Amino acid sequence: MAALSERWFSVWCWHYQPSGYTGGFTTQSDEHNLLPGPGVMIVHCGLTFLQPNSGLPFSAAIGVRSFGPTDGPAMDFGPIPMDWLPALSRPLGTLVMGFHVTRGDFKGWYYIQHWA
Repeated sequence: MAALSERWFSVWCWHYQPSGYTGGFTTQSDEHNLLPGPGVMIVHCGLTFLQPNSGLPFSAAIGVRSFGPTDGPAMDFGPIPMDWLPALSRPLGTLVMGFHVTRGDFKGWYYIQHWA
């Protein structure tokens, strides 16, 4: 197999800064509609910077929130970041990446490669 294409995405300084409110969180998603074809899509993600800004507890996450493979039923891992996948290798038609932060800032990245 050889890599046919690759695309990088950065989540640059996404943050949640409560003003007088110390509970709660923010979750955001990026949705991709991919052209189906031979081979598989490989997805990887990671966090590069974490900084709490209003006390503890602090948390941040990035991951595969849901996907629609071309060879089976769609999978949705829901809104809980602990359930999201850190990597994926499947023939994909759709992909939703999730980003989550509680009381802080983070920087993250993910990329999608097409292999055939």
